Parts: sequence; structure tokens; C-alpha cells
Amino acid sequence: MSKKVLPFHEASAALEKARQAGKRIVQCHGTFDLLHPGHIVHLEEARALGDMLVVTVTDEAHVNKGPGRPCFNDALRSRTLAALECVDMVVLVPFPAAVEAIRLVKPDIYCKGTEYKDASNDVTGNIHDDLAEVAAHGGEVRYLGSVVFSSTRLLNRHFNHIPEPVRLFCEDLASRTSAQHIRTAVDHFANLRILVVGDTIIDQYAYLKVQGLTSKNRIISGRFLDQQTHLGGALAVFRHVKEFTPRVRFVSLLGTEPWVDELLAGALASSEDATVREPSFTTVVKKRYVEPLLSENEISKLFSINFLNDDPPSEAVQERVLASLRREMQPATLSSSPTSGMGSCRKKSARSCKRRHPSSFSTARQIATITASISSPANTGAPTRSR
Repeated sequence: MSKKVLPFHEASAALEKARQAGKRIVQCHGTFDLLHPGHIVHLEEARALGDMLVVTVTDEAHVNKGPGRPCFNDALRSRTLAALECVDMVVLVPFPAAVEAIRLVKPDIYCKGTEYKDASNDVTGNIHDDLAEVAAHGGEVRYLGSVVFSSTRLLNRHFNHIPEPVRLFCEDLASRTSAQHIRTAVDHFANLRILVVGDTIIDQYAYLKVQGLTSKNRIISGRFLDQQTHLGGALAVFRHVKEFTPRVRFVSLLGTEPWVDELLAGALASSEDATVREPSFTTVVKKRYVEPLLSENEISKLFSINFLNDDPPSEAVQERVLASLRREMQPATLSSSPTSGMGSCRKKSARSCKRRHPSSFSTARQIATITASISSPANTGAPTRSR
């Protein structure tokens, strides 16, 4: 790793030393997923404005550019930027927005692309916070870029980083509407009260390096590498819906295993939790044993083990679930049943949703289905390991 690349918690001392030496610090911030000529020109123009160019990079855990992104992991993006002569320091930022990065660097000059002169071009909506943070530290903002390209557009056109159905859906949507229209529609979601109903599925991926077959029984033998856990099923849809409106409730049937509350603590607040806990019910876990492939950002699935009940929930348990569903549907303006689960509760819960919200149910289900397909670990690359 280049000496130019510093961890976020170590960069402050080096930056303070540069300031004490009287250096004029220039900052550029972004994802830099695919470095292209527009980036090079932008960084060179930025470096010419001061004595030191600091490039802050959003780490992969906080990149929010859609399925399959970033294409290149933290180490590769940092290394690529550090290889440029015009770059003096690279810092990975463990936050989704630029405010914390600006607060760290306290730049004399903060550089953005010329397209951001019009704040409406910032799809994140964060640019006003960025500008305010620069001003708070006495810095100025400069808009640079005599050559402009888009990493996202280049990746979408020339790289196979998202599933074909998702790519076609996005292309069709982009051909029929504008980003501003989508933004306006999404802003209206904030007023909705949404109820998400369905199975909670815990997806586990155990990564192995296959070493061969045992000589006696021809059993696959492998060396354990890593394990990841993802919250799937209706809970994945719930987590995505929360990005659009804070007024979301979640109905699902869960077991009372001691690990369930700990696992859900970061994803489901008590104010959102309308789940039913039942000791006789086994929380659904799908554990897949997989091997990372070296040639692509993909995995080879070896086998899986499913932890679930053999029989459907009893009538009494079903009635508890339906009672929770009826209570929650009263204040809801839109309900969605995105999964096919909860055993024999499925048809009853779906009928309840349709009776309560006959017009919105179909739309909600379509949104939930699309969201679930996009957020699926198999589609997003979530269970694959960065190399």
C-alpha cells in the first residue's frame, strides 16, 4: 500500500502538520469507482490551485450508487488514486456523505465538478451541507472540469456489473422519465405510512476454499475462509422502504431464539416492530456454503442448509399474526406483502392487505418485488468477498 494512503483516524495529524507548515490544502471527494480522463483532468486542475491535494474516498460499505457498486474495492481505488503524481494524500472515509471528510481535511479549497454549479444536479441532495461545512472552516469552493465523463454511465454501458433484468429496467425507466421527476415522486413517499408484511429470512454465506474430496466417502473438503450474514426476505424490503419514509411498520413471524433480537437490533427499532414471536416457530435461516471464484466477482454455490419448520404455524399462531396485521393496517396508507412466506398465513395476510388497500396493494407489491430483486445478495454481490 502506498504511503500516500492514510486511514481516516490517522489523517488528522498529517493534515495538521501540513497546515502548520503553511501549505494550501485542496480537497476532492468522491467514489472514484472507475478512474477516467475526466477524473485525471479534474485532479490535475485541483492540484494546481494549492500546495497539497487530498483526495477523500467513500469506502465501499457506504457507497450508495446501486447494485454491484462499487465495482472496485477500497484497496484498488485507493491504490489507483495514489499512483497519480498530482495526488498527495488519499483517505478512505467511513461515512456515506462528504461532510465528515470536509470536517477532517478543513480544506482551503474544496473542488467539485462544473456540473454541480447547478445544485439540482446533485442526486444525493447533500451539496448544500457540503458547502456549508467548507464555509464553516473558512474555505472556498471551486468548480472544475474542462473534460467531463461519468463513471456510472461508463460502467453501466460497458461493464457487466448488474443483472440483465435490473439493467433493462433502469434503461427503460431512464428513457421514459427524468431524474427530477423521480426525485419529486420519491419525496412524496415521505408522507406515506407503509406496512411491510412477510417472511424474515436470515441469509448466511460460509466461504470455503475447496481442497478436494475425501478418499473414502467422496465428501467435499474445504478450508473455512469467512462467514457473512444478511437480513433478507421481507426484512430486506423493509430496510429499503425506510430510506424513503420514516413511518414504516413491519409484521412478520419470528422464533424466540436468543440470537434473533441481537441480529435485528440494528435493523428494526422498537417503534417499527410489529412482529410476532413464537417459541414453537423456527426463524428461517438459509445457510449456503460457497466458494469465491477468482475470475469474476462471483461465487460458486456448493450446497445449502435450511433451518425452518416442517409444518405450518398452528391456527392459534396464525390468528396472532393476523391480529397484528389488522391492528397495523388501520393507520397504514399503503401495505405490501412482498414474500411468499409465513406458511399458511400467506393467503390470509394477502387477502387482508388487498381488502384494506385494494388500489395501492398492487403498486406496493411491484415496488417491493423490484426492491427485493435489486437488494438480493445474489444480485448486488453482497455475499461476495472483495478482492
